[in-house]
Amino acid sequence: MKIVDLLRKLGILRYGVKSGTWTSAKDQPPELFMHDVYDAKKDLVHQEDVKAAAQAIKAVGSRKVFYWVFLVVGVFFLILFLLGTGISSWFFLDLALWAGFLVLAGQFAYGGRYSYLIMITLLVVTLCLSLLLLGAAAPR
Repeated sequence: MKIVDLLRKLGILRYGVKSGTWTSAKDQPPELFMHDVYDAKKDLVHQEDVKAAAQAIKAVGSRKVFYWVFLVVGVFFLILFLLGTGISSWFFLDLALWAGFLVLAGQFAYGGRYSYLIMITLLVVTLCLSLLLLGAAAPR
């Protein structure tokens, strides 16, 4: 739904005109009986609009839960890395790795760009790389 359509449905933006000749009140469109309604199909909320909004919310809801789980796992691994090695160039490399992953996870959750399989695969790869970096950065 475009921003103009959303503004029309909310009643913020109204424009248009309805004209014609009707023989009775039954033939007249709803626009003539309502104040500030110029096009009933665009200005009024219909059942299809409600269903589309419910589908969009349902689809994005579980993705947001995955995003927050990814964020918690990332912070946990960064804290583990920091406690294991201290602040070093390896830590900043691991921080950049997790930041890149969380950017992709944000696009997954809020933009709907990637599939669940891709994101879980990226999480496993990021975890493995993080553990490899932890092993490389560990003091001898």
